[in-house]
Amino acid sequence: RDLFEKLREEDAVDKEDEGETFEEMLKFYDEIGEIKVMGDVVVLNVKSLVQLVVELVELDCDDHELGIVHVNSLRRVWKVLTAENFLSILSLFEGYDILCPISQEQYLVPLLLKTTDENTAMTGEEEEANGGVPSFWKTTETETVLYFKFYKFNPEAIFLRLLARCLSISQRTHDLGRGANRDVYRNVGRFYQGHDFYYKVELVCQSV
Repeated sequence: RDLFEKLREEDAVDKEDEGETFEEMLKFYDEIGEIKVMGDVVVLNVKSLVQLVVELVELDCDDHELGIVHVNSLRRVWKVLTAENFLSILSLFEGYDILCPISQEQYLVPLLLKTTDENTAMTGEEEEANGGVPSFWKTTETETVLYFKFYKFNPEAIFLRLLARCLSISQRTHDLGRGANRDVYRNVGRFYQGHDFYYKVELVCQSV
């Protein structure tokens, strides 16, 4: 509806056109793959959007282990975008958890994260520096464990987006401003839910 009103204001559609008809048209072209409707954003060139994701995955990121990318690196790899389109892509990718801002100039890119062996014990100094809490922990009888089974479907793509969304929520109270000092990897992550508790999410199936 917001897009339709904007097009009306710019005289891109007739004043008499009905919004419902416009939305049905968008839905039709989205279903046949000619465009992609992503919330309040309509992507007219789907191949170009896919290419931006490919370039992001192939990016020589600033920290390979932690998947952190500086905004200047994104400007360099997406140099074909205008300043306005660049900001729109950042907003779109944040909304779909492809990027997660960790500072004003840095982003965590889940697609670039590396896996970690959570069984690797921390040294005493590392644990003390982390507030006495190890990066990850073995499940105890007093903890609540939830499993989501996907059977033959590999959920890694969903899991990577989940990592970004959990980190975004966690940063509201704890992680924002910590720079690279956070417990997020391709296969496991630790996050805070407000000031109430912290939790671990883990991908227990084999990644491809």
